[in-house]
Amino acid sequence: MRKRIPTILLGLLIAYAIILLTIRMFESRLIFFPNVPDRLQGDWSPRDLPVEDVWLQASDGVKLHCW
Repeated sequence: MRKRIPTILLGLLIAYAIILLTIRMFESRLIFFPNVPDRLQGDWSPRDLPVEDVWLQASDGVKLHCW
């Protein structure tokens, strides 16, 4: 049994390395980008909405800029 432990550990290490390399190769396919073709299209400054710049102060003193 003592002679099998290094072999088992080596096998686990190799399997772990293969899993990490596989994830690294397909990393860009694992990220979700919704509505890829036209996600930046649209009217970012609608003219008929009543927009008001507002500054709020949180309870910890942080100033927040809002519309």
